[in-house]
Amino acid sequence: PKLQPFFFPKDHPQMETLVVSCIAMKGAKPLTFSWYKDGRPVMAGHRAIPKTLTDNLSTLTILKVTAEDNGNYTCVVSNSAGSDRFTAHLLVTAAPVWLSEPKDTDAVQGGHLVLSCDAAGFPKPRVTWKMQIGSSDLITLHPVGRRKIYDNGTLVIESVESDDGGIYQCDVSNGVEPPLSKAVKVAVHVPPRISKSSPEVSVKRGDIAKIACDVTGQHPLVVTWEKDNAVLLPSVDRYETHEEITSTGLISVLVIHNSVRKDATNYVCVAKNDFGQTSHAYRLIVLEPPESPRDLVVTERRSRYVSVKWAPLRKQVLRYVFRYWRKSSRGSVLQEQQVDGTRNSVMVNNLHPGTEYAALVLAENSVGFGDPSDPVIFQSTAEEPSAPPMNIQCEALDTRNIRLSWEPPPADQLNGELKGYHIGHKMDGIPLVYDTVNRDTSTKTFRGLQAATVYKFILKAFNEVGPGPPSEEVSCTTLNGDPPSMPSLRVTSITSSSVSLHWNSPPSAAAPIIQYEIQYGTDDGDKRQLHFPATKDAVTLTDLRSGTRYNFRMAAFNLYGRGDFSHDLPAVTHLSDGSSPFPVMDDMPFYYKTYFVVPVVASFTVIITAIVIAWACLKRATIMQSTPLVSQYARTSYIPTMDHRQEEPYDIPWDGPTNRNSMCKEGSYTRLKRQRNVV
Repeated sequence: PKLQPFFFPKDHPQMETLVVSCIAMKGAKPLTFSWYKDGRPVMAGHRAIPKTLTDNLSTLTILKVTAEDNGNYTCVVSNSAGSDRFTAHLLVTAAPVWLSEPKDTDAVQGGHLVLSCDAAGFPKPRVTWKMQIGSSDLITLHPVGRRKIYDNGTLVIESVESDDGGIYQCDVSNGVEPPLSKAVKVAVHVPPRISKSSPEVSVKRGDIAKIACDVTGQHPLVVTWEKDNAVLLPSVDRYETHEEITSTGLISVLVIHNSVRKDATNYVCVAKNDFGQTSHAYRLIVLEPPESPRDLVVTERRSRYVSVKWAPLRKQVLRYVFRYWRKSSRGSVLQEQQVDGTRNSVMVNNLHPGTEYAALVLAENSVGFGDPSDPVIFQSTAEEPSAPPMNIQCEALDTRNIRLSWEPPPADQLNGELKGYHIGHKMDGIPLVYDTVNRDTSTKTFRGLQAATVYKFILKAFNEVGPGPPSEEVSCTTLNGDPPSMPSLRVTSITSSSVSLHWNSPPSAAAPIIQYEIQYGTDDGDKRQLHFPATKDAVTLTDLRSGTRYNFRMAAFNLYGRGDFSHDLPAVTHLSDGSSPFPVMDDMPFYYKTYFVVPVVASFTVIITAIVIAWACLKRATIMQSTPLVSQYARTSYIPTMDHRQEEPYDIPWDGPTNRNSMCKEGSYTRLKRQRNVV
């Protein structure tokens, strides 16, 4: 069979009936007709009716045509010999009609605005959105940024802002009259919003805490405060609230007077209006001085440094201050070292070896310093002494004995506990021989030496680690002869202002006596000394105080030096009225009696002596700190020139060699004025 082409009318109006015919121009009978739309069979229905009218004619009737009927329609004819088909396109135009018409809408700031504008029609309608800003003309909206326009014409604005409120118009057209247009009003309402400030607010204990809640939103706004899930009432228990209206909302301030530790908790600002509710939590931190560091432990200890560790604190601090000082040193300087607040240990350098220290730690935060930790006591490990003994002196006592004296090294250079001294001595050309003495020893006499022989001495101090550096070598020469023995001194007469003394010359086999030295003084420290030629054997000392006890002693000099002093010889001058200073009459007052005077005088003497000794020790320590160390010093010998001896007393010896054991036989002396108190 062969079909005749058929066509649908162009732009067929809607809602009218459409009939199309399919004619077979040739073909053997019988012929069979069938209809298809877009490839699917057209079945007889309420609007589409296919019908075969004759052997070679079939029609398709569509009642009340709409745009839904648009499509490709195919007529197929067939017989036993074959088939033929023809397709025609039906296009029905339709003006736009509303499927979802836009309406006035309320939007909430921050939310989504959805405006529908859905219409049907053929061709498919095109939707255009416009907005009126202020009093200006409408402007076309495009899908950009927060705005989206979907295929069905729906306008969506995300994160609505207050500026999004106004007049919106939706225009719909497809070229078929009439088009559609609808203007709607959008009102944007502002719910409460709280500025996301720092969630933590700090206040020093005892100060006023202020927590500000900045709320934006549409009035009327209601703000309340909560603490521990309970509403806080204004002006109750140190709490107040103040509100300040702003152009965008209000600021509510929670005031807490005299902040204490229990105020440190969460506070919640709750804001409400007709369009929503929001809240924001604040954490109040009441700042206090940090707690005291605990559990100080020395983790490593050396001679020059230590490492100290302590337990971390529960709250962060700005820094730690490690303070330490010498525990046993008088006037020790406090030292300190800063430690970052993130650490809990410190290494302390530049310590002194073998020294006991005390240390503590303080923590500091923005408020200030907290209480110090309990002190920890530690001792740096020892090192060998770093200095030799001081003030080393040697003195030839006679032809066979030399006495060596010294002082310990400075305390700050012992570097540990002093245990004793190694003393080396030798003659020229012979190796050193060492003796060891304990730490309490400050003198040693070397006996059985050879006469007129040079001996050299070296000292080393040692502690638990070992010996320190040696001292400089000190030399002494034993005498060719011995100094004289002590004279025999006695009192021959006493007045209220004078004492007469007489002495017997001691035997001096080695060399003749060349002078005498008398030392005398009172118990209160008034000391004097005089020298006399060897020709004298008596002296009267005048200008003495009445009723005063004096002690006298004497030594003799020969070519080999000064001999030992005699034993102290006491004498008490008479009272000024000529009586004895210790009367024993029964009728005298008790305070003149011996049993009262002697203890009082003795007590007074002890007190004065203690004061003098303390002053002398302090003075000596001061001098030692301000003068360099010396390893030895000379002791003056008193050797006169034998050819120019004077029969007069002198208050100092004549010039002589600087060593007691000097063998020099020549010298000179300086003549002084005769003393008024010598007869």
